[in-house]
Amino acid sequence: MKGKKKSMAETMRERVRAHAEKHSREGGMDTLALPEGVSLFKPEKGTIKFDILPYRVDVNNHPEVDKGDLWYQRTYLAHRNVGPEDKFLVCPRTIGKRCPICEEYQKLRKDPDADDKVVGGLRAKERELFNVLVDDEVMVLDMSIHLFGKFLELEILEGDEINAAFADLKGGKTLKVRWDERTFDKRKFVEAGRIDFLDREDLDEEDTLEAVVDLDKALKILPYEEIEKIFQAGDDDDGEEEAESNGNDENEEKEATKKRTLIKKKKSKEDDEEEEEKSSDDDDDDDDMCIACDGEGKTSKGKTCPICGGSGRMKPDDDEEKDEEKEDDEEEEKEEATEKKGKGRSIKRKLRRK
Repeated sequence: MKGKKKSMAETMRERVRAHAEKHSREGGMDTLALPEGVSLFKPEKGTIKFDILPYRVDVNNHPEVDKGDLWYQRTYLAHRNVGPEDKFLVCPRTIGKRCPICEEYQKLRKDPDADDKVVGGLRAKERELFNVLVDDEVMVLDMSIHLFGKFLELEILEGDEINAAFADLKGGKTLKVRWDERTFDKRKFVEAGRIDFLDREDLDEEDTLEAVVDLDKALKILPYEEIEKIFQAGDDDDGEEEAESNGNDENEEKEATKKRTLIKKKKSKEDDEEEEEKSSDDDDDDDDMCIACDGEGKTSKGKTCPICGGSGRMKPDDDEEKDEEKEDDEEEEKEEATEKKGKGRSIKRKLRRK
């Protein structure tokens, strides 16, 4: 019997390890699809040195730069605790498309009887992706913009001008980051407390660009219909029971009440780092505003924003947007075909400095 129990325990350990490894590659969520051999960089309390590496942008809808340019990060929007399984999903508004969760958010914002916490739980949160080099291994850092990106921008603005070249392959800088531990609702997480810029050796361009992850392709953006299905999951049984009773108007109100209750329960599980976001005034922002350029209509480089076309507003769901979605789908199909042709090619994720 002891031998049998030991065998079962070993099997359990193997399954747990396999599960952990799978989630390490996928980010433990539904937002990312990382290449084989690439893991998430999850900083812990203390001081850690790492390099931020650029990747070559291969899409036309990047919020900051043009296709073909090198860039060091990818901003995206995400929804937490979606549906009964508490899914973590990329908001389609990241690439200028419609989102059923954001539509519900806009609807409830106008309801004077809606619970503020419920409404806030539906709001998309801003996050960032970075390619980072830790101990000569390429990894991906995925973090709330309020826990790292804002600190990095502040250091760039207030520090030496040369520090702005931190992501350059030649003349770049190693980041020495002190991660401070914070607690919210009895849960712990880390945020950047101090960032220093250290001189480093140059990196080989060809090897680096081959090893880094295409951060645009790493985002798993589901179709509108699929997100809506996940978002509405769990309401079907309630709807069927109510359909058997009389009074359609009353039934619809009951269903809406149950839906808000479900969302409120999800909100209570909000992730620590998102609850710690320091820009509470962002909740009052107009969600029709383009998140890529903050309503300015231009990128940080002064170019016309590719997401809103310079209007500063998210594009409406008209024929023009449908045509753009069709073009995006066709481009994705071509990219998938290209990836299939190159499948099986081993990409080295270890980098040696020059």
